[in-house]
Amino acid sequence: MNERLGVRRSLNSSIGAGWPFAVLLFVSPFPGAATLRLTCLAAAFIIAVARWRQLAPPPVPCRWAIALWAGVVIASLQFAVDPAYSLGEVRREVLYGLMAFVSFFAWTRDEQRLRLLCLAVLAGFAAISGSALLGSYLRNGDWPSDAYYGGVGAVSNYLVAVGPVLALTARLVGRGHSSKWWVSGAGLFLALTLLCAQRALWPAIGLQMTLVCVWFRQVQAVSIGPLRLTLALVILVTLMGGGMYVSNRYRTGGNPDSPSAIWTDLRPRVWQKVGEKILAHPLTGAGFGRGVLSKAYPALLPPGDTAFWYPHDGHAESRVFWHPHNLVLNYGISAGVPGMVAVLALFAALAWRFWQVALRGARLVRLSGLAGAAMVAGVFARNMSNDLFVSGGALLFWALTGMLFGYALRHGSTSGGHVADSAVRAGAG
Repeated sequence: MNERLGVRRSLNSSIGAGWPFAVLLFVSPFPGAATLRLTCLAAAFIIAVARWRQLAPPPVPCRWAIALWAGVVIASLQFAVDPAYSLGEVRREVLYGLMAFVSFFAWTRDEQRLRLLCLAVLAGFAAISGSALLGSYLRNGDWPSDAYYGGVGAVSNYLVAVGPVLALTARLVGRGHSSKWWVSGAGLFLALTLLCAQRALWPAIGLQMTLVCVWFRQVQAVSIGPLRLTLALVILVTLMGGGMYVSNRYRTGGNPDSPSAIWTDLRPRVWQKVGEKILAHPLTGAGFGRGVLSKAYPALLPPGDTAFWYPHDGHAESRVFWHPHNLVLNYGISAGVPGMVAVLALFAALAWRFWQVALRGARLVRLSGLAGAAMVAGVFARNMSNDLFVSGGALLFWALTGMLFGYALRHGSTSGGHVADSAVRAGAG
């Protein structure tokens, strides 16, 4: 009883100081919550800085990769075609992102705080999934373009970011009833994934699930022989192929000649032209920001009357490729080849550091590392066919990265299989 009371008091204390962190995770995916997002970010950053010595965070991971990424992005301002626009994008994508990373890294010092933040992610997912599924039912499958939770592209990026964290949440709060949490959560996640009808979402989820299979094999958490591993991979490939097939049928309405069919996608042609422009100026770019393609090279944009068919709402809409629809190429247009190298190094460094954490230490530490590695890999893979690592999506990514590193690096060991003795267990605040 006394132990439960102590845990409850600790959780209440965490909630008192942690509301900006929890609310920020909850509202990050909502497009219309920019003001509230920034307010929570400022409050979280102030709390982290003011209590930095009390929180006593470990050394910040991936410092050189982060510094390279930020430095190259800032240097691209020298060649910006629209300096004011690019400066604003640097502030939103780099400054705010790193503020979130540092704040959550410092604050997430124990399991109670990790649980609180994971529950905030779960609450946001429940709000989005419940609203989207109910709205789809009422609108006969239509995903409204003005929904408060965003369009299908942004939500698909949100899913690959929070999916691994939701799995970690089931482990944290579902003890004794983990199977019920897994079944209900996985069913809701799958339903929302199918409703998004984003074909590029399935390879990203497939990559995340493959990492989980490899992790189980590496740490030998369960006995997985070659036959069981092969069977798991076959099931995984079948699930991913089936998901892509269903998504394609939904987008095209079963019409193989639909403008939304895979073989009529304009992306490969856009990528080729963007690549040519990058090679023409390999060391410089047009300035940072998703919109610099349309500012620097308007001739590359497809005709404005290019139509994409949306069978669920029954009419065609005009869409223009005003950005490259590829994360790496977008950095190439922004900052040349150095920008492409910097963003690749950033994601590789984060994924590798998380993977190291996932292979050592206590069970929850390893699961946190696995969730981080899967999140980084999924977000990167999803953004190979779009530029969604921006705004609230990027802020959520950095917050979750800081959260998972903040807990795992305090309680894990990268040199052995034991749990490190952390001084923060006795700290205040």
